[in-house]
Amino acid sequence: CSGPGGSASDSVTVNVGPPPPSPTADSKANGSDGPITIDYNSAATISWSSSNATSCSVSPSGWSGTSGSQSTGALTSSRTYSLSCSGPGGSASDSVTVNVGPQLTASCSVSPTSAFTGQTVIWLASASGGTGSYGYSWSGTDGLSGSTQSVQKSYSSSGTKTGSVTVTSGSQTVAPSCSNSVTVSYPPPCIGCG
Repeated sequence: CSGPGGSASDSVTVNVGPPPPSPTADSKANGSDGPITIDYNSAATISWSSSNATSCSVSPSGWSGTSGSQSTGALTSSRTYSLSCSGPGGSASDSVTVNVGPQLTASCSVSPTSAFTGQTVIWLASASGGTGSYGYSWSGTDGLSGSTQSVQKSYSSSGTKTGSVTVTSGSQTVAPSCSNSVTVSYPPPCIGCG
């Protein structure tokens, strides 16, 4: 500034602070960065955390909060969960994939489908999907039982004999009735024996 009496000056300094820190985002499935694989029709736990964020959301489920934990509910197909966070310093994202293993299916049958009393028949189970490792539990007419993929059985009485098998793989269980049955009859009398 200047005037009749001379001039004068002054100044002021404006200090600018550092920019706000960038946010971070981290998501996990069952405690893992993933991808993970779970059994068909089972659930996983999705957890997430952040720093320097004021809001976060998880899609496609619509969960929100700068941290949290939620169950996926029973899943029948693979799904990717995406975490998006924002704050004064910008935005951050992360994702985790939950893969779903194949559905367990099973069937069983008997061979032969006709037999005499005392003759051995074979009950056989077939399984696919699941974890690839299977447990078996048989039940049926006249005390049919066993814990292997195939069981042998002979019958002391006549009639139609049925069976079913409970197959377990991981957390999945199915219990199909067998597709056929065996008709047991008494052997014919021996003519002219003795």
